[in-house]
Amino acid sequence: KYYQDTIYVQHHSFEIVEFDNVFSLCGVYSDVWSHFMLQYLVKLYNILQLPQEVLADLIILTPDYSDSHIKNAVNRFVNQYLPNCKIETLAKEEIAHCRQLYWMDNTTDMIEHVSYVCLFDMITPAYVAQQMKQYFVPKYEEKGASGVKLYITRHGQWRNMTNNNEVETYFESIGFQVIEAHKLDYDTKIQLFQNATEIVGPYSSGFANLVFCRPNTKVLIFSNIQRTLENFLAFYVQNFQLDAMYVTGHDEMPSDPDSPFTTSLERIQSAYEELTKNK
Repeated sequence: KYYQDTIYVQHHSFEIVEFDNVFSLCGVYSDVWSHFMLQYLVKLYNILQLPQEVLADLIILTPDYSDSHIKNAVNRFVNQYLPNCKIETLAKEEIAHCRQLYWMDNTTDMIEHVSYVCLFDMITPAYVAQQMKQYFVPKYEEKGASGVKLYITRHGQWRNMTNNNEVETYFESIGFQVIEAHKLDYDTKIQLFQNATEIVGPYSSGFANLVFCRPNTKVLIFSNIQRTLENFLAFYVQNFQLDAMYVTGHDEMPSDPDSPFTTSLERIQSAYEELTKNK
């Protein structure tokens, strides 16, 4: 129902905001780093294909990002390649009414099942990686990585390793730096991943930052069994030439894709030695 400048949906009121010439980056999961990188980021790059007369007064409409890294990525690209475009933020309680709207479908299909993971749940065209390399991934010095070793930690039980503390302590004792990627400064995060030679940890969206790694970086991922069928991380491994390995263990709920799991330290040590033996 419409009442002047307000719309009411199921007892919630939303303010209608008027815009003229808009390209939208709003949508489901647009504020989640891993989804943003594969489903929304390349949309931004496609704005360059619009005619100059459209770009002259184009507004890029974004959600109110809670992830500062997403906001940083958008702002940097617009400042460098689209200096005449303006970024506007659509708050959660607002609905946009646009005179002219440019919109494109997500650049990657990522299907969320309730009870199982399927090999074909994620479909990412090759041009997504090509565009990332061209516009998103900063150039790194050719002298090589500086030997940083990263442990990407994960909190909570959801899709996590129950003995994470034990495993994390071990890797820390052999020179790994424990990080929470989303809490790092944006430039610090890029620098760490570019200079990393080895990256390990329980499966999480933090591994989306593998996009910044150099080719042949060693990656060891601890995962429940169902998530090894998900090709989210395979996209980065294949397109950015990484040397990666999964290690699984005992799932508490084998039929649940978000099951906690336990992987013995001995099993992880064996997998790590296998991955790095020819380094």
